[in-house]
Amino acid sequence: MVQDIWYALRMLGRNPGFTLVAVLTIALGIGINTTLFSIYNSVALKPIPVSDPGRVLRLKRWFENGSAGDIQYYFSYPEYVQLRDHNDVFASTVACSVMTTVLLDGSEKMQGQLVSSNYFDALGITAEIGRTFDTDGDRARGGSPFLVLSHSFWQRRFHGDPRVLGTTIRTRDAVFTIIGVAPLKFTGTNAYLIPQIPDFWAPLSMQAQLAPGRDWLDDPRRPIFKSLED
Repeated sequence: MVQDIWYALRMLGRNPGFTLVAVLTIALGIGINTTLFSIYNSVALKPIPVSDPGRVLRLKRWFENGSAGDIQYYFSYPEYVQLRDHNDVFASTVACSVMTTVLLDGSEKMQGQLVSSNYFDALGITAEIGRTFDTDGDRARGGSPFLVLSHSFWQRRFHGDPRVLGTTIRTRDAVFTIIGVAPLKFTGTNAYLIPQIPDFWAPLSMQAQLAPGRDWLDDPRRPIFKSLED
């Protein structure tokens, strides 16, 4: 083995150009893989960043035809309401939609989720600055639209400026007031193979402003929500 190592070193010394390219390639590969694994580990492999993750369950449905995968975790809003209103087992029931993409000022994309008004409260998440939603937020459909930003989006777009509270974000169809910023540790409750951290969370009552022309809340055939039980 020692002889093989010395032989390899001599050959590398005779070809410094190849040696440099090989070393840089290996270093780049290790660096990229380490970075990607660190991100995936922090978002996907660790328990969801809530106050008591051991008490949080995700509902899963079964199909007679054997369909399996992410579709098993999707429920329509009327189904969620049925589960919420007839639940006598869990302390609370919350829901979050699939990722919704909106355009800021007609150009930049922003992705977020519609969530039940008790989403942050039931998961034990308090705002880094500002506030989250009140418990009546998804009962009255109307009023001025508002949302909570993720910590990463707040840093990326607003450079962590605390004066962001009360300012507005304009989409193609509405103007949303920023009422709070989620803490750094909270990256959402997505559990995809390639997880995504939302840029924002908005209450379900804002569905018409975020996705105009659709009716997610009254259509029992549109399974877009994931239900979590505490």
